[in-house]
Amino acid sequence: MGTDRSGSWKKIAFLMVLVAAVYGRGLLAGFVWDDKYLIVEKAAFFRDPGDALKILVMPDQPLDASSSNYRLQNPFGETFPYYRPLNTLTYMLDARLWGLNPFWYHLENLMLHAASVLVLYLLIRLAFGEAAEMLAFFAAAIWAVYPLDAEPVDLISARNILLCFLLLMAALYFLVKSSGKGGAKWVWAAISVAAFFLSFLSKEQAAVLPFFLLSFGLLTKDGRLRTDGRAIAGFFLAGGAYFFLRHAALGAFVSQGGISFSAGRLRHICAILFEDFKLMALPFKLNADYTREVIPFDILKALAAASGVALLVYLAVRQRGPEPVRAGAIWVLWGLAPVSGIVTIPSSPVADRYLYPVTAGFVLMAAWGLAAWHKRKPVAAMAAFAALLLVLGARTFERNSIWNNNISLYGSMVRSDPSNAKAHYNLGSAYMDAGNLAAAIGELHTAAVLEPGFARIHVNLGVAYAKAGMYEEALAEFGDAIRIDPAGSSEAHDDIGRIYANMGRMKDAMAEFQTAVDLNPGNAVALNNLGLAYESVGDLKDAVKEFEAALAVEPGFGLAMENLERARMLQR
Repeated sequence: MGTDRSGSWKKIAFLMVLVAAVYGRGLLAGFVWDDKYLIVEKAAFFRDPGDALKILVMPDQPLDASSSNYRLQNPFGETFPYYRPLNTLTYMLDARLWGLNPFWYHLENLMLHAASVLVLYLLIRLAFGEAAEMLAFFAAAIWAVYPLDAEPVDLISARNILLCFLLLMAALYFLVKSSGKGGAKWVWAAISVAAFFLSFLSKEQAAVLPFFLLSFGLLTKDGRLRTDGRAIAGFFLAGGAYFFLRHAALGAFVSQGGISFSAGRLRHICAILFEDFKLMALPFKLNADYTREVIPFDILKALAAASGVALLVYLAVRQRGPEPVRAGAIWVLWGLAPVSGIVTIPSSPVADRYLYPVTAGFVLMAAWGLAAWHKRKPVAAMAAFAALLLVLGARTFERNSIWNNNISLYGSMVRSDPSNAKAHYNLGSAYMDAGNLAAAIGELHTAAVLEPGFARIHVNLGVAYAKAGMYEEALAEFGDAIRIDPAGSSEAHDDIGRIYANMGRMKDAMAEFQTAVDLNPGNAVALNNLGLAYESVGDLKDAVKEFEAALAVEPGFGLAMENLERARMLQR
């Protein structure tokens, strides 16, 4: 018994070292992509502990979707109908503990992944008996370094899926413990249901758990993963409580677009399922942003996707099949359901992070074959296992590098899919933030060519031209933005006013600033610029009025505070 326990601790230590070795370099990365507006721009909000209660009743999205910073990140008008309060609360805790030092945020993601690896190992051992020791070790080790896991581990704002999966595995672990002997079985069951509820508060994919348990129970006559109807009822009640809170916060139970099975949606589902199966089986050609254009439908993909689903169904219902294989197949089937396009996902139809929980079932099935081989030929099986870890770990280690900063991230998206206008736009914005105006203009121009109908791309391209001193080109881009979206062109008029002010055309500048304010009275930047224009022509009374209006809109606007104080001093 002591030897077995010693061996288990050695395996656990190996798993933890493996995670650290593969993902340790990611600790030096910064905030990227969605981190900007889900964490960085919410820093002031996170500093007030009283806002913790607000998080429980508000969507998981930027605080001000109309701000100038937000438009630099998201020019395509997506909405974010998400409710993930537990995840957001972890950002609040991090902000209070570490400020905006990304090291600690990345460390927390790494630790969550390591904890998931550990719980997965313990769960498989507990669920499938002592004979499953090597199965548990193989599955946990392979899943620890699986390349699809790199995105949720390296992207801080993908922490929701890490929390969701860890809590789902914990819910399953305590549920299995509740099936054993002893008076504490209902305590374990209660903890299991609580863990499931918390996983739901992290991400919607938690919904699969009770359906997995119900299916597995119907298809398996015995086994520790079976559970009685009362426990499953507890999971469904917890799910109902989540959807009640979600509806209170969002006014909806599911995302925009809802659930549909139209002919077009079915074609889309087939294309997504094909891509998901391909990514799980061959996780090497990865992309951080899969657009609808790169996953088109064709009949061969539909046949391949249908074959994959049919194989999983066969493995799930085959009565003589190994229990771990049945469990893995059922987990993959249910895990794919919420990310297959049946429910519209606004952000992206396919993403590596969506498959983070799903691949655990896929890896469990593969690990069962490796464990069976290990019983017959242990040396050969261990050699194959080591080679597999080396290949997968090397790809994941390499994949970590793209998450260092926005330039490396968006650059990888552009290389993977040169037709992705959003990737070109974001790469151009990242170059502009870094001061590389030539590269920024090139990327933003490409984005404008690919998607000429999005006004904000032209606005950002105009800003880049203006910063480079190319005023005529900038005015042309701002003009395009106004022509495309006249009602939403407040920012473009404000930017034109700045150019006119720099050219000494103050009357024209004031007219543009006024137009910007008329179109959007909440544009604090335009109000401040209008105040500066009044001040430049000696009209201090109107200057003070505009600075005060800017501060009424945005009380923490430091530049407007300085300008107001100076204008009042000049009035004396």
